Amino acid sequence: MARFIARPDRNSCRSAANSAVAGRAKQKLPRLQIAGAFRYSCVGPVWSGGNHGEAETLANCYRNSLELALEHKIKTIAFPAISCGAYRYPIADAARIAIKTTRDFLTAMTG
Repeated sequence: MARFIARPDRNSCRSAANSAVAGRAKQKLPRLQIAGAFRYSCVGPVWSGGNHGEAETLANCYRNSLELALEHKIKTIAFPAISCGAYRYPIADAARIAIKTTRDFLTAMTG
């Protein structure tokens, strides 16, 4: 079984920020040292009070990561709390966005 791990930790956010747009996901190389695991990175939004498109950018992180998982036929996926660390996104708000975006994506895929 393949795994899909999105990891926007500080280092990948900093390095990805030079080559990625917030809300876009991309595959990172090399692969993790876990058999069948893939590592993807997504630059999440920096929390600026919630009136600067942060919610849509965060939803795009999850949506684009799920699209990549679908494209690569990934069967298992795990996400960290994207943008909740150094980028200060409120955890409860981020969790609602993650759940809603994932639920909407799965609903659209199953009809």
